[in-house]
Amino acid sequence: MRKCEREIRALNITLEHLNTRNVAYRESFQKVDIKGDDIEILKQLEDRTKVNTENLFRKKKELQRLNTDFDEDSRRYEQLNQQTEKIKNQQTHLTIAKTQVQEEIDTQIIQNYELFERIQKISLKHRNKVLESGVDQFSIRNGTLEEKKCKS
Repeated sequence: MRKCEREIRALNITLEHLNTRNVAYRESFQKVDIKGDDIEILKQLEDRTKVNTENLFRKKKELQRLNTDFDEDSRRYEQLNQQTEKIKNQQTHLTIAKTQVQEEIDTQIIQNYELFERIQKISLKHRNKVLESGVDQFSIRNGTLEEKKCKS
């Protein structure tokens, strides 16, 4: 009998618990009081939701724009790197060409100097031969006929 009484008490407690939950469940289906505090809270929550949704949309647009800008900047950076590499290669080639041209100029200067000295020696020999042949020195002071032809 005591066992049955304990079971009955346990069943009563369970029944009270179920009744409480059923009441709460039924109340959740009732219409909200239009003038109550819950409506004001609902309006505030809806306004906050709207503001947050707009902020989220704006942030997504900003993120998309930043990603687009980043992609474009990355592409331009890559192009600049390629152009820099081309310019460095061109600079190397031009430096090599400049060195070669400078070597050629130096060689030409040396050859020019050697030819000038050679012409001077030959001209002096020619003048001495002309003088030995008995030509007057004053008549060839501006150069012999052959020297004049060589100068022109």
